[in-house]
Amino acid sequence: MAAKASVLNRVETVSIDTDTVQVSLNATVYSSSYKHKLTIHIRGVPIASEDDISWSTGTAQRTVTLSAETKEAVQKYMFDDKSVTATFVLATYNDSTLIDTSSKTATIRTKAANSAPLFSEFTCTDSNSTTSAVTGGNPYYIQNFSTLKITPGTAASRNWSQITKYTAVCNGVTVSNTDGGVLNLGTISKSGNISVRVTVTDSRGYTRSVYKTINVIPYDRPNVYSITLRRTNEIESEIQLVFNGSISSITIDGTDKNSLKSVRYRYKKTNASSYGNFTELLSSVAVSGTSFSFSNLELCDFDVNSSYNFHLEICDVFDSMTVTDMYFTVPQGTPLVALRKKMVGINNPNPKAALDVTGEIYMNGFSVMGLQQSAIADDVSLNELTSPGIYFRRAVPQENLNYPALVFGMLEVFSCSVNLVIQRYTTRDSPFDMYIRSRVNSSWSAWVKK
Repeated sequence: MAAKASVLNRVETVSIDTDTVQVSLNATVYSSSYKHKLTIHIRGVPIASEDDISWSTGTAQRTVTLSAETKEAVQKYMFDDKSVTATFVLATYNDSTLIDTSSKTATIRTKAANSAPLFSEFTCTDSNSTTSAVTGGNPYYIQNFSTLKITPGTAASRNWSQITKYTAVCNGVTVSNTDGGVLNLGTISKSGNISVRVTVTDSRGYTRSVYKTINVIPYDRPNVYSITLRRTNEIESEIQLVFNGSISSITIDGTDKNSLKSVRYRYKKTNASSYGNFTELLSSVAVSGTSFSFSNLELCDFDVNSSYNFHLEICDVFDSMTVTDMYFTVPQGTPLVALRKKMVGINNPNPKAALDVTGEIYMNGFSVMGLQQSAIADDVSLNELTSPGIYFRRAVPQENLNYPALVFGMLEVFSCSVNLVIQRYTTRDSPFDMYIRSRVNSSWSAWVKK
């Protein structure tokens, strides 16, 4: 009778990352004198085997304990697999003679508890030297200005996997690298107790995360909530400056670390190319807690005939990094009525006649005739000129612009309402022909030569 090989009926799932790895299987053995060899194949490749296995006759549940070498060989092959489907091949021998083989597939797996990377520490640093000098650094940071730098500690892979990624997450920002170097998360836009997470990932996809909490102190640049910058009486040379504002409190261990460091101004004439030097005001600023105020009704003198650009700069303990800049224009000192040597100016500080008015003049509710345009544009039709006043045509007009004659001339417009307009056009040169027409409602009459 021919020898009959043992039959592999079933193989249970194998945990390859336990201290002692056992393969539990069901096999039918026809002779207790037979020897067996169990070989593990993954993706068609024989990885390792256990030899010289003896079992009692019959069908039974049996156990094979893998050697350290076999365990290591399988783990190495699975360096980027959480689990694989393997083929277990059972070879039966009578002495040294192979009788036959039998095979079954089963899952070989790892577990996070046994194979996830080891990682326990990272450091947080404020890489902005200006803010860290004020706060003292970790765990205190300044909203919108501190820059968070993460340095991961040592991470160790397990069971022949490889560390593939380091990831830092804070305030919705995620930064990763593959070498465990510095992770820069940038500025932190929120305030309060902010969670920072650093995660290490291995080649199998297992992760290990560590959490820390940092304290982000709310902060805004110096705030000016009311300001007055004006000429005295709106016309004089003296400049008045009044303002109120506040700075953010930066309280650490019961002590406010913030304070005003500079309040200064500079100015230039509007048409000048550059500003003059700054003048410091800090010694004259009243401070109460986080609030400050300033008032000077004779800050400096400006030429009344010029406008000026004014620059106010306010700095707290962070100096130029968080400076508040405000820019203003101080207009020319133009009085409503200017009395000059036998001359009166209305909205005109430098009258050139006994009465010199800048702006339109009205009498009894109607505009007084005055020069409106020194030159009528080439593309303007006379139908468009309905505002009372005097207009000049200094070149030969084009056709189809409703001129009575294609010659130089002066246009006078008279009107008492939008429904009645009278135009009179006088030619510039002899014989000084005069033309008149009217518009009633929206219809113009024909020109009539007078």
